[in-house]
Amino acid sequence: MDNKSPVQLIDGFVTQRLLVDHWAATLTKGTAKQQFAEELMPILSPRVLENLPPSLQVAQTQQAVAGWINDRAAESDVYLVRLRQSETLIGLLILVNFIEPEATPEVHLGYLFSETAWGKGYASELIDGLLQEAINSAPLTLIGGVAKANEASAHILKKRGFLPQANRSDGQAEGFALTLRNE
Repeated sequence: MDNKSPVQLIDGFVTQRLLVDHWAATLTKGTAKQQFAEELMPILSPRVLENLPPSLQVAQTQQAVAGWINDRAAESDVYLVRLRQSETLIGLLILVNFIEPEATPEVHLGYLFSETAWGKGYASELIDGLLQEAINSAPLTLIGGVAKANEASAHILKKRGFLPQANRSDGQAEGFALTLRNE
């Protein structure tokens, strides 16, 4: 059985257009947490979440989003994806680190972008930045699941060397994996 690790894979990173920081500092501030829930609501829109598993669905209320934040914080490392120039929140990067004894660690990754950020290359830039940072934690295997309807995300992963994994795929989602090694 997989064991979730409390160890963060990365601290955060900066790309040409993006600031990617762990959300821990935001969640420890009481009033900031409430404001953050309001800031996050447009990103967690029905269209953004439509192809995600039921555990990631959320109603568009501040109370439901606050619960969603608590659930994600308990199970994963979540990073805020902001535009460097304006610091506007445009998405989230979610990493779940699983460790099996005597096995290469596996990190399940997911990302969400607001509808206004779609089609602008931010997901490609995010994954490129993640790969540059994650190599420092190698060896590890990055795992991504993509809804079959989301061809753009599948293309992003394939272009960066992720390979389809039949054992991680089903009728609705295709699984991909990339093993990073210390060279």
